[in-house]
Amino acid sequence: MVDLRIRTLHRAFKRRSRDLRRRLYASWVAGPRLRERRDYLMVLNLHQVSPVFTPGINLPGCWTGVDRFKSLLADLQRRFHVVALPEALRQIRAGALEGECLALTFDDGHRTLETHVVPILAQERIPATFFINTAYLDSGKGSWQFLHNYWAHCSPLSQDESLLSKLDGLTVHELRHTQDSLFYNRGREAMEQLGPMELEEPAWVSPSFLRELDPSLFTVGLHGHEHQRFSMMSAAWQKRDLMTNMEQLADLPCFAPLFAVPFGREGDWAAGTKTIAEELGLTMILAHGGVNDGSHDLIRRIPSDNLRLFEILCRA
Repeated sequence: MVDLRIRTLHRAFKRRSRDLRRRLYASWVAGPRLRERRDYLMVLNLHQVSPVFTPGINLPGCWTGVDRFKSLLADLQRRFHVVALPEALRQIRAGALEGECLALTFDDGHRTLETHVVPILAQERIPATFFINTAYLDSGKGSWQFLHNYWAHCSPLSQDESLLSKLDGLTVHELRHTQDSLFYNRGREAMEQLGPMELEEPAWVSPSFLRELDPSLFTVGLHGHEHQRFSMMSAAWQKRDLMTNMEQLADLPCFAPLFAVPFGREGDWAAGTKTIAEELGLTMILAHGGVNDGSHDLIRRIPSDNLRLFEILCRA
């Protein structure tokens, strides 16, 4: 009992020490460094927001609690000029961006956009951009990452030899980091064969929800028809996927020709991806940290799920 108490106290101490170091870094290094730049755009990348994390439904690393989300919005409004992403990008291209600006973005199109995100943002009149995978709208379908998460937590996989045999020891981590396209496609197809999530309500928003968004506040952009690592797919697949994604979104009142690369890190896209996006008239957006001041041709975003402002500043 004493050892358990000591270990618990030790973990709590390490956690508090880590937070303190990050706060100090944000206050003494990251914050002043950003202010020196004067005119820049910070873009946050979030996914799901709900009161409680539900294993199998919410994806670890892609979820933010409602209370933390509201607290973050308050901090952002005190620190930054919160702007709509399309307008901020126009200002950057024109060399007219002024001050410390920030734009909010949400990837995938999870149902919590409808149940929590949009109501909160609309009440505060805070603009945001939603990057949508159209293959899964208003359904229990999903990318291999979401399907694996669901079936691993909500179904007795260990008792179902037919499902288990399809995975053959594959892990999400392997598919996220492999540079072998053959291995990736074999693995993601095996996970996709697990089948759709069996939910009482669709996991993703509907086309009608997107159509009814207030265009004075909200923008919808592309995230790929399917949520795949574009670097692992052929050029023909990439172009076909983006064209399908655009066809299903382009007639929305709030559509903007923006493409947030799925996963958005180095190794998740290739030079050909950028070429295809440019051919289709799309601005390509990543998610590997940093801010935007016009010195880079690709737009940077900061992964911000469940983070506090000082943690976000450390990633800038």
